[in-house]
Amino acid sequence: MGVANYEYSENGSYVKTGIGSGFVYKVVKVSGGYDHYLITNKHVVKGCDKLAVYLHFLDEEVDAELLGVDTKVNLAIVKFFYEEKIN
Repeated sequence: MGVANYEYSENGSYVKTGIGSGFVYKVVKVSGGYDHYLITNKHVVKGCDKLAVYLHFLDEEVDAELLGVDTKVNLAIVKFFYEEKIN
């Protein structure tokens, strides 16, 4: 899966400033779909104002949330919602 990092620009819009990859390590059933937890590298999400996960099979991005980073091992945890379970 792809992870896109967006930063808020001076003109009031989001600009994609970086991309990276990650993988889903946990999926939790919630009302209306599934929360997916993804591991990526810390440098992929560094300085983000907004995150998105690229779903290759749909050729689109879905909004994501940064849950935390571990600076010692350069990892970050990102959560996103999708109606179907993705492995």
